[in-house]
Formats: sequence, structure tokens, C-alpha cells
Amino acid sequence: MTDDIQVDGKWHFRKEVQLGHLITTVCVVASVAIYVFKLEQRISLMEYQIIQQSARDDRQDKAMAESDTYIRAQLDKISEKLDRVIERNDLLHGGSQRFGK
Repeated sequence: MTDDIQVDGKWHFRKEVQLGHLITTVCVVASVAIYVFKLEQRISLMEYQIIQQSARDDRQDKAMAESDTYIRAQLDKISEKLDRVIERNDLLHGGSQRFGK
């Protein structure tokens, strides 16, 4: 016990390693290693999910653009047909009668 006593304001350190400290240190190092490994797995999974979501977004954007083009083409056809109906009505009725008027 005299080794633990402070002499002249200086601390004395023993050159021995206690088993409890060694086990605690190994456990802490192992815990940190496991934490980092799990964190790396989660980061990798998130990167993969972001890539998949980006590809999905690109496909959806392309599908929406195609759908928009199709809808516009159909609206143009409807507009042309409606114009023909109006012109035919104007020719038959002299332009004085509009639908429902």
C-alpha cells in the first residue's frame, strides 16, 4: 500500500496491469469496433436505397413525361374534332345558332 501514497506531491504509478482494467479496455474497443461496423452497414444500405430511389424517380419522371405527351395529343385530337363540329354546325345553320343558344 505504500506504493499508492503520494510522496512529495508526486504520484507513483505501478508497472502492473490489473485484469479488470484489461477486460474493460478490450470490451470498450470491441464495442467501438462493432458500433463502427454497424454504422458502416447502415450507411451502405442507405446509399443503396438512395440509388434505387433515384432510379425509381427517373423512371417515374419518364413515365409522367410520356403520359403528358399522350394526354396533350389526345386533347389536340379532341380540339380538332370539336372545331370540325362547330364548323359543320356553322355551315348548316348559317353561323347564327350556337349550341344551346
